[in-house]
Amino acid sequence: MAGYIGTTPVPQATQHRESFTATGGQTSFATVGYTPQFIDVYLNGVKLAPADFTATNGSDVVLASGATASDILEIVAYTPFEVANQTFTGTTTAANLTVTGAFTSQGIDDNADAVAITIDSSEKVGIGTSSPDYPLHVKGASNILKLETSTNSRTQLGGYDASGNANFLIGSNDSTNTEFWNYKNGYMRFATNSTERMRLDSSGNLLVGKTSTAFGTAGTVIKQTTGVTITRSAGDPLALNRISSDGEILGFYKDGSTVGSIGVNSGTRIYIGSGDANLTFNPVGNYVFPSTSTGGARDAQLDLGLSAARFKDLYLSGGAYLGGTGSSNLLDDYEEGTFTPSLRGSSTAGTYTPSSSFGTYIKIGNMVQVTFSFQNFSTASGGSGYAQIKDLPFSKGTSNQAIGSVRVENVASAYASDAMYNIVLFVSNATTNMIYISTIAKSGNSDNFGIAQVGTSTTLQGTLVYRV
Repeated sequence: MAGYIGTTPVPQATQHRESFTATGGQTSFATVGYTPQFIDVYLNGVKLAPADFTATNGSDVVLASGATASDILEIVAYTPFEVANQTFTGTTTAANLTVTGAFTSQGIDDNADAVAITIDSSEKVGIGTSSPDYPLHVKGASNILKLETSTNSRTQLGGYDASGNANFLIGSNDSTNTEFWNYKNGYMRFATNSTERMRLDSSGNLLVGKTSTAFGTAGTVIKQTTGVTITRSAGDPLALNRISSDGEILGFYKDGSTVGSIGVNSGTRIYIGSGDANLTFNPVGNYVFPSTSTGGARDAQLDLGLSAARFKDLYLSGGAYLGGTGSSNLLDDYEEGTFTPSLRGSSTAGTYTPSSSFGTYIKIGNMVQVTFSFQNFSTASGGSGYAQIKDLPFSKGTSNQAIGSVRVENVASAYASDAMYNIVLFVSNATTNMIYISTIAKSGNSDNFGIAQVGTSTTLQGTLVYRV
Protein backbone atom coordinates (compact mmCIF):
# COMPACT_ATOMS: atom_id res chain seq x y z
CA MET A 1 0.00 0.00 0.00
CA ALA A 2 1.34 3.46 -0.88
CA GLY A 3 0.65 6.78 0.83
CA TYR A 4 2.10 9.96 2.30
CA ILE A 5 3.69 10.45 5.71
CA GLY A 6 3.84 13.82 7.41
CA THR A 7 1.63 16.84 7.82
CA THR A 8 3.33 19.18 5.41
CA PRO A 9 1.62 19.79 2.09
CA VAL A 10 4.55 18.29 0.18
CA PRO A 11 5.02 14.57 0.96
CA GLN A 12 8.38 13.54 2.46
CA ALA A 13 8.27 9.92 1.18
CA THR A 14 6.07 7.10 -0.13
CA GLN A 15 5.42 3.77 1.65
CA HIS A 16 4.84 0.20 0.52
CA ARG A 17 3.35 -2.47 2.78
CA GLU A 18 3.70 -6.28 2.42
CA SER A 19 2.27 -9.13 4.61
CA PHE A 20 3.62 -12.67 4.95
CA THR A 21 2.23 -15.80 6.81
CA ALA A 22 5.21 -17.65 8.25
CA THR A 23 5.88 -21.37 8.30
CA GLY A 24 7.38 -23.08 11.30
CA GLY A 25 10.97 -21.82 11.90
CA GLN A 26 10.98 -19.51 8.84
CA THR A 27 13.56 -16.68 9.08
CA SER A 28 13.97 -15.21 5.55
CA PHE A 29 11.25 -13.32 3.69
CA ALA A 30 11.67 -12.04 0.09
CA THR A 31 10.18 -8.61 -0.52
CA VAL A 32 9.53 -6.69 -3.71
CA GLY A 33 12.33 -4.30 -2.70
CA TYR A 34 13.16 -1.57 -0.21
CA THR A 35 15.73 1.08 0.60
CA PRO A 36 18.00 -0.02 3.46
CA GLN A 37 17.35 1.92 6.68
CA PHE A 38 13.95 3.01 5.32
CA ILE A 39 11.97 -0.08 6.55
CA ASP A 40 9.79 -1.12 9.54
CA VAL A 41 9.09 -4.80 10.42
CA TYR A 42 6.05 -5.99 12.47
CA LEU A 43 5.50 -9.54 13.82
CA ASN A 44 1.90 -10.30 14.81
CA GLY A 45 1.35 -6.50 15.04
CA VAL A 46 4.37 -5.83 17.24
CA LYS A 47 7.13 -3.64 15.73
CA LEU A 48 10.51 -5.39 15.86
CA ALA A 49 13.62 -3.67 17.02
CA PRO A 50 16.56 -3.37 14.52
CA ALA A 51 18.42 -6.05 16.47
CA ASP A 52 15.63 -8.55 15.75
CA PHE A 53 16.09 -8.55 11.96
CA THR A 54 18.49 -7.81 9.14
CA ALA A 55 17.50 -5.76 6.08
CA THR A 56 20.57 -4.64 4.14
CA ASN A 57 20.47 -6.06 0.63
CA GLY A 58 17.32 -4.21 -0.52
CA SER A 59 15.28 -7.38 -1.14
CA ASP A 60 15.35 -9.84 1.80
CA VAL A 61 14.35 -9.42 5.42
CA VAL A 62 15.96 -12.00 7.74
CA LEU A 63 14.68 -12.58 11.30
CA ALA A 64 17.13 -13.16 14.07
CA SER A 65 14.94 -16.04 15.37
CA GLY A 66 12.71 -18.39 13.38
CA ALA A 67 8.96 -17.55 13.32
CA THR A 68 6.16 -19.86 14.56
CA ALA A 69 3.83 -21.39 11.98
CA SER A 70 0.98 -19.00 11.00
CA ASP A 71 2.79 -15.92 12.44
CA ILE A 72 1.94 -12.76 10.47
CA LEU A 73 4.99 -10.70 9.34
CA GLU A 74 4.29 -7.21 8.00
CA ILE A 75 6.89 -5.08 6.27
CA VAL A 76 6.46 -1.35 5.64
CA ALA A 77 9.07 0.09 3.19
CA TYR A 78 9.57 3.83 2.62
CA THR A 79 10.90 5.34 -0.63
CA PRO A 80 12.28 8.89 -0.12
CA PHE A 81 11.65 11.58 -2.70
CA GLU A 82 14.54 12.60 -5.02
CA VAL A 83 14.87 16.19 -6.12
CA ALA A 84 16.03 16.38 -9.74
CA ASN A 85 17.49 19.48 -11.45
CA GLN A 86 16.51 21.65 -8.55
CA THR A 87 17.90 25.15 -8.15
CA PHE A 88 17.78 26.53 -4.64
CA THR A 89 17.58 30.22 -3.92
CA GLY A 90 17.74 31.98 -0.64
CA THR A 91 18.83 30.09 2.45
CA THR A 92 18.78 26.28 2.24
CA THR A 93 19.60 24.24 5.33
CA ALA A 94 19.99 20.46 5.55
CA ALA A 95 21.01 18.67 8.72
CA ASN A 96 22.31 15.64 6.83
CA LEU A 97 22.56 15.19 3.07
CA THR A 98 23.28 11.88 1.34
CA VAL A 99 23.70 11.75 -2.43
CA THR A 100 23.42 8.30 -3.97
CA GLY A 101 23.57 9.35 -7.63
CA ALA A 102 25.74 11.68 -9.70
CA PHE A 103 26.62 15.00 -8.12
CA THR A 104 27.75 18.06 -10.08
CA SER A 105 29.19 21.05 -8.25
CA GLN A 106 30.82 24.30 -9.28
CA GLY A 107 32.99 24.19 -6.15
CA ILE A 108 32.92 24.87 -2.47
CA ASP A 109 32.33 28.47 -1.52
CA ASP A 110 33.76 30.39 1.41
CA ASN A 111 30.44 31.52 2.94
CA ALA A 112 30.62 34.57 0.71
CA ASP A 113 30.27 35.01 -3.00
CA ALA A 114 33.51 33.34 -4.20
CA VAL A 115 34.47 29.74 -4.88
CA ALA A 116 37.14 28.68 -2.38
CA ILE A 117 37.78 25.08 -3.50
CA THR A 118 37.19 23.64 -6.98
CA ILE A 119 37.09 19.94 -7.88
CA ASP A 120 36.98 19.55 -11.64
CA SER A 121 35.91 16.59 -13.79
CA SER A 122 39.48 15.17 -13.73
CA GLU A 123 39.38 15.13 -9.91
CA LYS A 124 41.91 17.96 -9.71
CA VAL A 125 41.52 20.15 -6.65
CA GLY A 126 42.08 23.85 -6.92
CA ILE A 127 42.41 26.13 -3.91
CA GLY A 128 42.44 29.76 -4.88
CA THR A 129 42.03 28.85 -8.56
CA SER A 130 39.07 27.49 -10.52
CA SER A 131 41.35 25.92 -13.18
CA PRO A 132 43.67 23.51 -11.37
CA ASP A 133 46.62 22.17 -13.40
CA TYR A 134 47.62 19.40 -11.00
CA PRO A 135 45.90 16.97 -8.61
CA LEU A 136 46.38 19.70 -5.98
CA HIS A 137 46.83 23.28 -7.19
CA VAL A 138 47.13 25.97 -4.53
CA LYS A 139 47.29 29.61 -5.60
CA GLY A 140 47.64 32.65 -3.40
CA ALA A 141 48.90 36.20 -3.38
CA SER A 142 51.49 35.53 -0.65
CA ASN A 143 52.20 32.56 1.62
CA ILE A 144 50.23 29.54 0.41
CA LEU A 145 51.28 26.72 2.74
CA LYS A 146 51.82 26.44 6.45
CA LEU A 147 52.57 23.26 8.39
CA GLU A 148 52.49 23.64 12.14
CA THR A 149 52.58 21.43 15.19
CA SER A 150 51.80 22.42 18.75
CA THR A 151 55.11 20.93 19.92
CA ASN A 152 58.60 20.59 18.47
CA SER A 153 57.83 17.19 16.99
CA ARG A 154 58.53 16.36 13.35
CA THR A 155 56.53 18.17 10.68
CA GLN A 156 56.91 16.87 7.18
CA LEU A 157 55.50 17.11 3.69
CA GLY A 158 56.25 14.15 1.48
CA GLY A 159 55.59 12.22 -1.69
CA TYR A 160 54.88 8.48 -1.62
CA ASP A 161 54.63 5.74 -4.24
CA ALA A 162 51.76 3.26 -4.67
CA SER A 163 53.24 1.00 -1.99
CA GLY A 164 53.42 3.77 0.56
CA ASN A 165 57.20 4.22 0.30
CA ALA A 166 58.46 7.79 0.64
CA ASN A 167 59.96 9.38 -2.48
CA PHE A 168 60.91 12.60 -0.81
CA LEU A 169 60.26 14.45 2.43
CA ILE A 170 60.52 18.10 3.35
CA GLY A 171 60.24 18.73 7.03
CA SER A 172 61.72 19.68 10.34
CA ASN A 173 62.67 17.55 13.32
CA ASP A 174 62.83 20.46 15.74
CA SER A 175 61.96 24.12 15.96
CA THR A 176 64.97 25.43 14.00
CA ASN A 177 66.23 22.98 11.36
CA THR A 178 64.69 22.22 7.97
CA GLU A 179 65.45 18.97 6.15
CA PHE A 180 65.10 17.84 2.53
CA TRP A 181 65.18 14.09 1.96
CA ASN A 182 65.24 12.10 -1.28
CA TYR A 183 64.61 8.46 -0.44
CA LYS A 184 65.32 7.22 -3.95
CA ASN A 185 68.76 6.49 -5.47
CA GLY A 186 68.65 9.54 -7.71
CA TYR A 187 69.26 13.26 -7.70
CA MET A 188 67.40 16.33 -6.46
CA ARG A 189 66.92 18.92 -9.20
CA PHE A 190 66.36 22.65 -8.80
CA ALA A 191 64.99 24.64 -11.75
CA THR A 192 63.75 28.09 -12.71
CA ASN A 193 61.61 28.93 -15.73
CA SER A 194 61.42 25.20 -16.57
CA THR A 195 65.22 25.00 -16.91
CA GLU A 196 67.45 23.07 -14.54
CA ARG A 197 69.87 25.34 -12.68
CA MET A 198 71.28 23.10 -9.94
CA ARG A 199 71.18 19.49 -8.79
CA LEU A 200 72.34 17.40 -5.84
CA ASP A 201 73.35 14.01 -7.21
CA SER A 202 73.21 10.62 -5.50
CA SER A 203 76.90 10.86 -4.53
CA GLY A 204 76.38 14.09 -2.59
CA ASN A 205 77.95 16.38 -5.24
CA LEU A 206 76.35 19.78 -5.80
CA LEU A 207 76.27 20.69 -9.51
CA VAL A 208 75.49 24.24 -10.65
CA GLY A 209 74.91 24.91 -14.34
CA LYS A 210 75.73 21.35 -15.40
CA THR A 211 74.22 17.87 -15.08
CA SER A 212 77.38 15.77 -14.75
CA THR A 213 80.74 16.03 -13.00
CA ALA A 214 82.64 15.99 -16.33
CA PHE A 215 85.49 18.51 -15.98
CA GLY A 216 85.29 19.62 -19.61
CA THR A 217 81.66 20.75 -19.30
CA ALA A 218 80.98 24.36 -18.25
CA GLY A 219 79.63 24.72 -14.73
CA THR A 220 80.59 24.32 -11.07
CA VAL A 221 80.85 21.13 -9.03
CA ILE A 222 81.21 21.11 -5.26
CA LYS A 223 82.28 17.56 -4.54
CA GLN A 224 81.51 15.85 -1.26
CA THR A 225 85.10 14.94 -0.38
CA THR A 226 87.38 15.82 -3.31
CA GLY A 227 87.18 19.58 -3.71
CA VAL A 228 85.63 22.06 -6.14
CA THR A 229 85.91 22.24 -9.94
CA ILE A 230 84.89 25.29 -11.98
CA THR A 231 84.77 25.28 -15.79
CA ARG A 232 83.86 28.25 -17.95
CA SER A 233 84.08 28.84 -21.68
CA ALA A 234 85.84 32.01 -22.90
CA GLY A 235 85.99 33.74 -19.50
CA ASP A 236 87.47 33.72 -15.99
CA PRO A 237 86.34 30.56 -14.15
CA LEU A 238 86.77 32.34 -10.81
CA ALA A 239 86.49 36.04 -9.97
CA LEU A 240 87.46 37.29 -6.49
CA ASN A 241 86.69 40.86 -5.46
CA ARG A 242 87.97 42.57 -2.32
CA ILE A 243 86.58 46.02 -1.61
CA SER A 244 87.31 48.85 0.81
CA SER A 245 90.93 47.97 1.73
CA ASP A 246 94.21 46.40 0.59
CA GLY A 247 95.18 42.94 1.79
CA GLU A 248 94.71 39.26 1.05
CA ILE A 249 92.30 38.22 -1.70
CA LEU A 250 93.03 34.49 -1.51
CA GLY A 251 94.66 32.56 1.33
CA PHE A 252 96.37 29.15 1.17
CA TYR A 253 96.50 26.87 4.20
CA LYS A 254 98.03 23.57 5.31
CA ASP A 255 96.58 21.82 8.35
CA GLY A 256 94.88 25.07 9.34
CA SER A 257 98.02 27.24 9.13
CA THR A 258 98.67 29.90 6.48
CA VAL A 259 101.32 28.93 3.92
CA GLY A 260 100.77 31.62 1.31
CA SER A 261 98.44 34.21 -0.11
CA ILE A 262 97.52 36.37 -3.07
CA GLY A 263 96.64 39.95 -2.25
CA VAL A 264 96.45 43.54 -3.44
CA ASN A 265 98.72 46.47 -2.53
CA SER A 266 98.18 50.14 -3.37
CA GLY A 267 94.88 49.36 -5.01
CA THR A 268 96.21 47.89 -8.26
CA ARG A 269 99.32 45.85 -7.43
CA ILE A 270 98.89 42.10 -7.07
CA TYR A 271 101.37 40.27 -4.83
CA ILE A 272 101.86 36.55 -4.34
CA GLY A 273 104.07 34.57 -2.01
CA SER A 274 104.62 33.25 1.51
CA GLY A 275 105.70 35.20 4.57
CA ASP A 276 108.18 37.89 3.51
CA ALA A 277 109.12 36.07 0.29
CA ASN A 278 106.72 37.68 -2.18
CA LEU A 279 106.64 39.17 -5.63
CA THR A 280 104.55 42.25 -6.43
CA PHE A 281 103.33 43.01 -9.95
CA ASN A 282 102.87 46.69 -10.79
CA PRO A 283 100.72 47.21 -13.92
CA VAL A 284 101.22 50.98 -13.81
CA GLY A 285 105.02 51.00 -13.95
CA ASN A 286 105.27 47.66 -15.79
CA TYR A 287 107.69 46.02 -13.34
CA VAL A 288 107.91 43.20 -10.81
CA PHE A 289 109.74 43.56 -7.50
CA PRO A 290 110.44 41.52 -4.32
CA SER A 291 108.09 42.45 -1.52
CA THR A 292 106.96 41.89 2.05
CA SER A 293 103.94 39.92 3.24
CA THR A 294 101.73 42.93 2.47
CA GLY A 295 103.18 43.64 -0.98
CA GLY A 296 105.51 46.50 0.00
CA ALA A 297 109.03 46.80 -1.46
CA ARG A 298 111.72 44.61 0.16
CA ASP A 299 115.19 45.66 -1.04
CA ALA A 300 118.28 43.41 -1.38
CA GLN A 301 116.87 40.51 0.66
CA LEU A 302 115.65 37.81 -1.74
CA ASP A 303 117.73 35.53 -3.98
CA LEU A 304 116.62 34.27 -7.37
CA GLY A 305 117.56 30.58 -7.38
CA LEU A 306 120.32 28.98 -5.29
CA SER A 307 123.43 26.87 -5.83
CA ALA A 308 121.52 23.59 -5.96
CA ALA A 309 118.49 24.95 -7.84
CA ARG A 310 119.50 27.28 -10.62
CA PHE A 311 117.54 28.83 -13.45
CA LYS A 312 118.74 27.81 -16.90
CA ASP A 313 118.74 30.86 -19.18
CA LEU A 314 117.99 34.51 -18.65
CA TYR A 315 116.55 36.48 -21.58
CA LEU A 316 116.70 40.27 -21.36
CA SER A 317 115.81 42.87 -23.94
CA GLY A 318 117.56 45.53 -21.85
CA GLY A 319 120.50 45.46 -19.43
CA ALA A 320 121.35 44.11 -15.98
CA TYR A 321 122.59 46.21 -13.07
CA LEU A 322 125.35 44.25 -11.31
CA GLY A 323 126.59 45.25 -7.88
CA GLY A 324 124.82 48.60 -7.87
CA THR A 325 122.13 50.73 -9.44
CA GLY A 326 124.24 53.41 -11.15
CA SER A 327 124.80 53.72 -14.90
CA SER A 328 128.33 52.33 -14.45
CA ASN A 329 126.80 49.08 -13.12
CA LEU A 330 124.65 48.52 -16.19
CA LEU A 331 125.59 45.58 -18.38
CA ASP A 332 123.48 46.18 -21.44
CA ASP A 333 125.14 43.91 -24.00
CA TYR A 334 126.80 40.49 -24.17
CA GLU A 335 127.49 38.54 -27.35
CA GLU A 336 129.62 35.62 -28.53
CA GLY A 337 130.32 34.65 -32.13
CA THR A 338 132.74 33.97 -34.95
CA PHE A 339 134.12 36.04 -37.84
CA THR A 340 136.47 35.60 -40.82
CA PRO A 341 139.49 37.95 -40.64
CA SER A 342 141.55 39.02 -43.68
CA LEU A 343 145.09 40.42 -44.19
CA ARG A 344 146.17 43.40 -46.35
CA GLY A 345 148.81 46.09 -46.69
CA SER A 346 148.32 49.66 -45.52
CA SER A 347 149.50 51.22 -48.80
CA THR A 348 148.68 48.56 -51.36
CA ALA A 349 146.32 45.84 -50.32
CA GLY A 350 147.73 42.92 -52.31
CA THR A 351 146.50 39.36 -52.36
CA TYR A 352 146.93 37.25 -49.23
CA THR A 353 145.02 33.97 -49.18
CA PRO A 354 145.62 31.64 -46.23
CA SER A 355 144.71 27.97 -46.32
CA SER A 356 142.45 28.75 -43.39
CA SER A 357 141.41 31.82 -41.45
CA PHE A 358 139.22 31.83 -38.41
CA GLY A 359 138.19 34.27 -35.71
CA THR A 360 136.07 34.27 -32.53
CA TYR A 361 134.86 37.15 -30.38
CA ILE A 362 133.24 37.99 -27.06
CA LYS A 363 131.55 41.36 -26.66
CA ILE A 364 130.72 42.58 -23.13
CA GLY A 365 129.24 46.04 -23.13
CA ASN A 366 131.56 48.17 -25.34
CA MET A 367 134.57 45.87 -24.87
CA VAL A 368 135.38 43.30 -27.58
CA GLN A 369 137.91 40.49 -27.28
CA VAL A 370 138.82 38.68 -30.51
CA THR A 371 141.11 35.78 -31.35
CA PHE A 372 142.23 35.11 -34.91
CA SER A 373 144.32 32.66 -36.90
CA PHE A 374 145.85 32.65 -40.43
CA GLN A 375 147.41 29.36 -41.57
CA ASN A 376 149.88 28.90 -44.47
CA PHE A 377 149.20 31.54 -47.11
CA SER A 378 148.83 30.01 -50.56
CA THR A 379 148.99 33.49 -52.11
CA ALA A 380 150.99 36.33 -50.58
CA SER A 381 151.94 39.08 -53.03
CA GLY A 382 151.24 42.44 -54.52
CA GLY A 383 150.88 44.44 -51.33
CA SER A 384 152.95 47.06 -49.58
CA GLY A 385 153.01 49.01 -46.36
CA TYR A 386 152.24 47.86 -42.88
CA ALA A 387 150.42 44.57 -42.31
CA GLN A 388 146.82 45.09 -41.24
CA ILE A 389 144.16 42.69 -39.92
CA LYS A 390 140.83 43.56 -41.49
CA ASP A 391 137.09 42.65 -41.17
CA LEU A 392 136.78 42.80 -37.38
CA PRO A 393 133.31 41.79 -36.05
CA PHE A 394 132.60 45.33 -34.72
CA SER A 395 133.83 48.77 -35.73
CA LYS A 396 136.40 50.21 -33.35
CA GLY A 397 135.84 53.52 -31.63
CA THR A 398 137.61 56.42 -33.30
CA SER A 399 139.62 57.52 -30.25
CA ASN A 400 140.37 54.14 -28.70
CA GLN A 401 143.43 52.00 -29.28
CA ALA A 402 143.46 48.24 -29.59
CA ILE A 403 145.88 46.13 -27.57
CA GLY A 404 146.82 42.51 -28.09
CA SER A 405 149.53 40.10 -29.17
CA VAL A 406 150.41 37.99 -32.22
CA ARG A 407 152.50 34.90 -32.69
CA VAL A 408 154.13 34.80 -36.13
CA GLU A 409 156.01 31.87 -37.70
CA ASN A 410 158.10 31.62 -40.87
CA VAL A 411 158.37 35.26 -41.85
CA ALA A 412 160.19 36.28 -45.03
CA SER A 413 162.72 38.87 -46.17
CA ALA A 414 164.61 40.92 -43.53
CA TYR A 415 163.35 38.87 -40.65
CA ALA A 416 164.43 35.52 -42.10
CA SER A 417 167.10 35.09 -39.40
CA ASP A 418 164.39 35.02 -36.76
CA ALA A 419 161.96 32.11 -37.10
CA MET A 420 159.39 33.53 -34.65
CA TYR A 421 158.33 36.97 -33.48
CA ASN A 422 156.26 38.19 -30.52
CA ILE A 423 154.24 41.05 -31.93
CA VAL A 424 152.23 43.69 -30.11
CA LEU A 425 149.05 44.91 -31.83
CA PHE A 426 147.92 48.49 -31.58
CA VAL A 427 145.94 51.07 -33.51
CA SER A 428 147.08 54.66 -33.60
CA ASN A 429 144.57 56.16 -36.00
CA ALA A 430 140.79 56.26 -36.53
CA THR A 431 140.38 53.10 -38.57
CA THR A 432 137.24 51.25 -37.63
CA ASN A 433 137.55 47.72 -38.89
CA MET A 434 141.30 46.96 -39.09
CA ILE A 435 144.43 47.09 -36.94
CA TYR A 436 148.16 47.71 -37.58
CA ILE A 437 150.74 45.23 -36.42
CA SER A 438 153.85 46.47 -34.61
CA THR A 439 156.74 44.10 -33.83
CA ILE A 440 159.33 43.58 -31.11
CA ALA A 441 161.80 41.08 -32.56
CA LYS A 442 163.93 38.64 -30.60
CA SER A 443 166.97 40.74 -31.44
CA GLY A 444 165.37 43.74 -29.73
CA ASN A 445 164.54 45.57 -32.94
CA SER A 446 161.25 47.47 -32.94
CA ASP A 447 159.41 48.18 -36.15
CA ASN A 448 156.05 47.93 -37.81
CA PHE A 449 155.48 44.52 -39.21
CA GLY A 450 155.47 44.97 -42.96
CA ILE A 451 153.29 43.14 -45.37
CA ALA A 452 156.46 42.15 -47.25
CA GLN A 453 157.43 39.82 -44.42
CA VAL A 454 154.35 37.64 -45.04
CA GLY A 455 155.34 34.61 -47.12
CA THR A 456 153.36 31.65 -48.41
CA SER A 457 154.25 29.57 -45.35
CA THR A 458 153.70 32.30 -42.77
CA THR A 459 151.32 31.63 -39.86
CA LEU A 460 149.74 34.39 -37.73
CA GLN A 461 147.81 33.72 -34.51
CA GLY A 462 146.77 36.32 -31.95
CA THR A 463 144.32 37.95 -29.59
CA LEU A 464 143.07 41.51 -29.40
CA VAL A 465 140.99 43.65 -27.05
CA TYR A 466 139.43 46.89 -28.24
CA ARG A 467 136.49 49.18 -27.54
CA VAL A 468 133.72 49.87 -29.96
